[in-house]
Amino acid sequence: MHQISKIKVDKTMIHGLVSPEFKEVEAEFKRNFSERGELGAACAVYLKGKKVVDLWGGYRDVETSSPWEEDTLIHVFSATKGISALATAVAHSRGYFDYDQTVSHIGLNLLKMEREILRFVNC
Repeated sequence: MHQISKIKVDKTMIHGLVSPEFKEVEAEFKRNFSERGELGAACAVYLKGKKVVDLWGGYRDVETSSPWEEDTLIHVFSATKGISALATAVAHSRGYFDYDQTVSHIGLNLLKMEREILRFVNC
C-alpha cells in the first residue's frame, strides 16, 4: 500500500498558468499535494496546438529540498505502453495485420527463424 509522505508541500511551491476552462485540472493538481501526498510533479496539456495547462510544483529532490522548476527533467518509465497497445489495436481494426499472422511480412530486423515463428499475438 502506498504511504503518504509526512513531508508537506506548501501551496506557494506550486507554479504555472492555466486557461480558465481548465481550472479543474489546476484544482486536482493542487489536491495531489494537499490531500494525496504528492512531493513533486508537473503537468502540461495542449489543445489544438495551444498550451492550456502548464503547472509544476513541489520538490524535485526531497533530500536536498531542491524545488521542482519549470524545466525540471525526469525519467519516465513505461509511458508509451498504453499508447502502443492502442495504436496496435487501431491498426488491427483497420485490417493492417492479423494478430495470428507472423511478423515476417513487415520486415522487422529479426533472425529469419524468429520472423517466421513470432506472431503478433505473441508480441
